[in-house]
Order: sequence, then structure tokens, then C-alpha cells
Amino acid sequence: MLLTWVIIAIALVNCRSWPFVWTVRVFLPVAKYFIASWAFDATLVFYSPERRQVVKRERTARISRVGKNPLEATTSYTSWAGLDDCDYNFHMSNSAYPKILDMVRMKAALQHLPQYLRTGGFLVLAGPTHLREIPILTRYEARVSIASWDDKWLYLVARFVTFPGKKKASSATQSSLGPLIPLKERDGATVHCVSINQFVFKQGRITVPPALALAFEGYSNLLPTSQPYTIAHPPPYWLISKTP
Repeated sequence: MLLTWVIIAIALVNCRSWPFVWTVRVFLPVAKYFIASWAFDATLVFYSPERRQVVKRERTARISRVGKNPLEATTSYTSWAGLDDCDYNFHMSNSAYPKILDMVRMKAALQHLPQYLRTGGFLVLAGPTHLREIPILTRYEARVSIASWDDKWLYLVARFVTFPGKKKASSATQSSLGPLIPLKERDGATVHCVSINQFVFKQGRITVPPALALAFEGYSNLLPTSQPYTIAHPPPYWLISKTP
């Protein structure tokens, strides 16, 4: 009887590594995205054509990125370092970071580029640097932000951070990384891992320049303006990018 309960406890502790759990965690935001879109489209059948246009514009305004600076766009994903993510030193294993990045990158794509994805476009992922360990059972947050882009690639920076508390993160070994300079976020969070991610935008086999995809979302405000851009006062290139 005791052995049965031990087996059940071990299985529950490692539940995030069960078959298909990774798939559900990664694609659940996608399912929510499409369900919300389908539900919205279904409600339109009860409106007149004129009212439909008004409702569509209101929804576009809610999810639009018009007037937002792409370099200030950040997505957060909060989790904790479970037993299945940690190694024999009771620190989060280096192999666990890519698994978590799959989830936060998917969430970031849906949050930052909803209009582009609705056109049928998609992103293709083309190494993390570990600064210090995340102790076992410690809550952490993965933050993804747009760092830069060129004619082909969009560069996203992912940071794994924890917040100061009673349980302090241990330092990495001097032999592996040398003297460490503590890295802090603006809100005081401690940075444990940094990952640079390259993405390319695709429409079928066609490569879409990142600047065009960001303009399609309405991102702007790289330079201060007297009147911030909004849906009612969009940047001129936003309208051009939507022209068939």
C-alpha cells in the first residue's frame, strides 16, 4: 500500500512531464486564440452589416499594437522549477530552458503579432546563456521582448528571472563561468538565463521583412511625436501595409 502511494506521489510531482503535457502547455494559447476568434465571428451573424463593421473595428482597436514601441513589447510567463525540471544538484537543468522557451515564445507571438498571424503568416525559429542556477521549487518568470531586426531576421531576447525572497539563488561556479556580475531587471528581478532567438516571417514560401510585419501590426513610436498614434490617428504606413 505504501509503495502504491509513493508511486502516485512521484507521478504527481512529475505530472508536467507526462505524455502530451508539453503539447498542451505550448498550444493551449493557440487554441484559446482560435476559439476566441471563432466565437467572435459566430456573434457577428446576429448583427446587421453596418453593425458588424463597427464591432470588428472595436475588436481591432482592443488587440491593435498601433502606437506601441516594438522595443518595449514584453511577454511574461510565470512558472516554478519543479522536480522534473531540476538536476541532481537541485537546480533547474540547462535542458529545461528550451522547453519553457517553447511556451513563452508561442505566447509572445500571439500577443505581439495577432493581425499578422490571422493573415496565414507564421514565424520560423532559426542559445541560451546560463548565468546562475534557479534553485529547486523556486518560482520564476520568463520574459520575452523584441530586441532588434534587420532585413530578414527578428531578434527576441528571453530572460529567466526570479524575485528577491527568503530563498536566494546560488551563484554559478567560478570554474565554469568565471566572476559573475549580478544582472538585475528594472523591477529588481535577478536574471538567471538569457536566450537570443532568431525568427523569420513567412507567407507560404515568401519571406516577409520584419519591418513590414511590425508595421502591419501598427507598431511605431520609435521617436517622440507631438500626437501619439492611435486607431483613430494611425501611422500612414499602417494603412499602406493593409492595402491589398
